[in-house]
Amino acid sequence: GVVSDVDDSGFYHPNSYNVVWSTINLEANTPLNNTVYSNLSSSNVNTTIANAMSYFVFANCGPAYSLTISAGGNNYTTVNVAISANSTISRMGILGKMQIISGGLGYVAGDTIEFLNPLGSAGSGAIANVTNVAANGMITQVRFEQMPGHIIGGQGYDPAILPAANVVSGTGNGANIIVTAVIGHNEEIVQSVSNIGTIEMLTVVSGGFGYVDNPTLNFTGLGDGNANAILSYVTGAYSYPGRYITDDGHISGYNFLESRDYYQEFSYVVKVDETINKYRAAVRDLTHPAGARLFGEYDFIFDNETLTNTNVEVVFSNTESITLPHETMYQVQGYTSGVFAPNVITGVANAEFVAGTYAVNTTNHLSTYSASNNDIVIGYFNNNFVEGDLVFLSFTGSNTWANLGNTNYTVTGANLSHFTVYNSLTERSDGVANVGNVRVYNPDVMITLPYSRPSVNANVYIQFQTVDESLANGYYQVRGVKGANTFNVLHPNMTTANVGSGVANLISNKIIVSAENHGFVVGDNSYVLLLGGDTANTDNGYYTVSEIQNGNSFNIVSQNVIFEGSVALVYQKLSKIVIPSHPFANSNAVYIAFTSGDQANTTNGVYYPIKAGADVFTINVAKPATGNSNVRVWYQTNNYSNIVFTTLKTDNGFAANDKVYIEFYSSASDLANGIYTINSEYSSNTYNVHYNANNSIVNSAITYGSLVIIPNTTNSVTGTVVRHTNTINEISHSGLGIVAGSVMEGTAYVSPYK
Repeated sequence: GVVSDVDDSGFYHPNSYNVVWSTINLEANTPLNNTVYSNLSSSNVNTTIANAMSYFVFANCGPAYSLTISAGGNNYTTVNVAISANSTISRMGILGKMQIISGGLGYVAGDTIEFLNPLGSAGSGAIANVTNVAANGMITQVRFEQMPGHIIGGQGYDPAILPAANVVSGTGNGANIIVTAVIGHNEEIVQSVSNIGTIEMLTVVSGGFGYVDNPTLNFTGLGDGNANAILSYVTGAYSYPGRYITDDGHISGYNFLESRDYYQEFSYVVKVDETINKYRAAVRDLTHPAGARLFGEYDFIFDNETLTNTNVEVVFSNTESITLPHETMYQVQGYTSGVFAPNVITGVANAEFVAGTYAVNTTNHLSTYSASNNDIVIGYFNNNFVEGDLVFLSFTGSNTWANLGNTNYTVTGANLSHFTVYNSLTERSDGVANVGNVRVYNPDVMITLPYSRPSVNANVYIQFQTVDESLANGYYQVRGVKGANTFNVLHPNMTTANVGSGVANLISNKIIVSAENHGFVVGDNSYVLLLGGDTANTDNGYYTVSEIQNGNSFNIVSQNVIFEGSVALVYQKLSKIVIPSHPFANSNAVYIAFTSGDQANTTNGVYYPIKAGADVFTINVAKPATGNSNVRVWYQTNNYSNIVFTTLKTDNGFAANDKVYIEFYSSASDLANGIYTINSEYSSNTYNVHYNANNSIVNSAITYGSLVIIPNTTNSVTGTVVRHTNTINEISHSGLGIVAGSVMEGTAYVSPYK
């Protein structure tokens, strides 16, 4: 067979190369001062090497598209086909084809592609560029370029150990491009239609006689049983051509090596129209020679009187398909572009401020102490302390050591007459006692509020109105809860406690947000933007709704307290999408993919629109978005089955109603390979088919990025919803129309089906 069609468009690599055919080492023994170098082109010692070479142009080359079988042979059951290219080109090891597995994001045209040799490979001189990208920076086209001093595609690369391609970019990431072929190697021959064994020629071995009508041949017991043939009968005398009556002298003659059974001098065959089981015993009893072996064959009788059949022998069948698939780009259609915008309402944010009172016991008890190592023992009869209590100690007297400070201590043990506290700073251990007097205080400050009792160990902000200089406004840790509305905190320095009670106001980290018709429930994520007020202590961002006051007010909890109110912009879950003249009603369902903006917080999936006008509808999102976004919306009532194909050849030769076999690339794992009917021919290289196996993507966890998604389909006549199962491919959307220069969505192999 021969290659009948190649892609010489230059899309994958140049369609012509200037190739040097001169061999310098043929002049290995020629003196440098010779007048003429006989094996080089009109050269001598003064000729540059480049001018001494002879060149030939290897042109009109490219990837093979189809093969023509000039002699099919016979008796094939499987076929393996390889193409023999020009031997000089094949030996050069020029890279000739790349494939974009994943286009990545953020690349720009002109980004360089370098080629890295794996261990055992030694090619050099290849370089390529990114020549086209989509709007999001996804690589859609690449091309080999010329490195100075090298042929385009480099040289010396091994087709069995292809180099790795690496895109060098300051902005892009995620691309995966592979080298798939060296020029003259790495072809992939695909049998597009399984029709090996088709009958193409018949020879009549015995024509019989007496036919009055053209007989129909019976092939039901041969092959798949679907062949049909009719013979024409002839009248008058017919002379058969000469033929061999034995196979003597034939290379494949009926000759066998002698064995001990069938193929030997002392075996014989009885051939009758009965099974051997019926006559074996009779032959052995009557005629069987001693030492011989008997075999039986069934004799088929040809009855000249019935003339019910004519023997036909199949003498030639084609051994492979004569058509190869077209590499074709495809695009699943059906979405409409729109603009998504969050709904923002203006409200007010205020801290929770609770007015209350405080009380402190200013009395003290004068006792004696003895300090050693880390223990301080205080004599105090009927002290009522237990382990873990806190006491404030103020040491007096001449024996006070520097390591004893006036502060709060933790009780480590107590009895009726004494209690012990722990001192973190070690006292003397040389036997000299540190003894003296100490005043013992109860450091608890009791806070009473009408509501909003905090929990134990919580940090609360308290404003004190008192002349006690140690009770400063600030954060205090709750030590315990003493009643329905009372809790206690620790006084930092009881030596200044000169007032027994006063006003104490609690400012909690609960923020009360007033926003009309906010639409939140407890547990929702709310996005709150504070403008003005005490914004230094509270960040803008997402907050979990902790309480609902009413339809116009809800509570959130911040890390810090705020001391004055603020204007609050509240981003609602209810957001709007603008699509001019959209067809949605409140009972519809749509699939929405977010392609820009706050994609981290907006999830692709099925939404239920609420019509807000001829050009606007609203949806509820799980987490409010922080800004506008471009979206793609699939109408549930549209026909999602339309797939448009564009071949890389200018004329695919197909027309409406033609049958084609489509094999989708593995990335489109849910698009089924099979036989499809062309619905319409748009142009010489563009047509469409209808993909009717629509399943549902509802409840599927799909993250948008570079996916083609086909949502639910509703039958407009019966109302039946046909559902998808993640029908996707891994190249991004290119829009509703197939136009020149547009980014396609996938690649398929399409073959004529005949």
